[in-house]
Amino acid sequence: MKLSREEKQQTQKERERVYKIIKYDVNRKYFGDWTPAGLNATYNTPSPISFYIGVLSVDKICDALWKEMSYNPERFGTVSPFKFNGQNSIDFFINQEIDLYDNDYEVLVMLQSYLLRFWNLALQYDKSLVVTNCLKNTNITISTHFSSNPNTKPTPNAAYIMLGCLRDSIHKIATQNIKDFGKAIYRDQIVDTVKSRYPQYFATTKTTGTNEKLKTHLSERQYLLDMIRDKEEEIMNTQSRIDTLNEFENPGDTSNDTALLNKQKEDLKNLETNLQLITQRIQKIKQQQYEH
Repeated sequence: MKLSREEKQQTQKERERVYKIIKYDVNRKYFGDWTPAGLNATYNTPSPISFYIGVLSVDKICDALWKEMSYNPERFGTVSPFKFNGQNSIDFFINQEIDLYDNDYEVLVMLQSYLLRFWNLALQYDKSLVVTNCLKNTNITISTHFSSNPNTKPTPNAAYIMLGCLRDSIHKIATQNIKDFGKAIYRDQIVDTVKSRYPQYFATTKTTGTNEKLKTHLSERQYLLDMIRDKEEEIMNTQSRIDTLNEFENPGDTSNDTALLNKQKEDLKNLETNLQLITQRIQKIKQQQYEH
């Protein structure tokens, strides 16, 4: 059945909203009270930092990972791979054998690798974790070792690497979800799952004519505002990494970050141009309504 123009616009808006929900977000608190952006900001710090993580437990970690995976049932199924006899367990997950022919094999194997490293480092940090299933401290000290060799990059301590494994686990899942979102066989189920979980983001009202155009443009403007905010945060994080590396007596290689920063600034410029055009269209429609 051929969709009308309004139905196509609505479908596109829904997909944009779903994309924003499932994409990797450095400012999202996936595992309690810290964000990937907050962790990234501690990288290469000259002095030890007390980094607040809140209560970090096995349940929080497993539930967070499964939440992102469950958006994509065609890829990851409908049963959490972290639950054994009704209980979350990182230890059991990292020791289970993954079927080579499973649709989620590649992702699960990578998760096992990340979580194995996390688990080993976490047990070194807190031996009681194996019993309590919860880290004993809500703050973790992060520090960096700086080599006298100018060609050697600074090395973060075990605490940073431990949390970095969780960050990379979420990133792996979100990256796979976004990749699958580009394929109809996965996308339709992802959209249905996200819409059922967050119906408040997809409520629609029937309007016609000029009001429908205005509603569409207002939605597009909000989407662009959200994208601009995210891009500005990405630029800030990239610039922070560059500034940090340049503060060292022997600055690290910033060529990749500089190239990324230039690309992010160009993307921001395009978003701002599109926002200006949408804003002009909104103002024109409102003026026409006022005149009539």
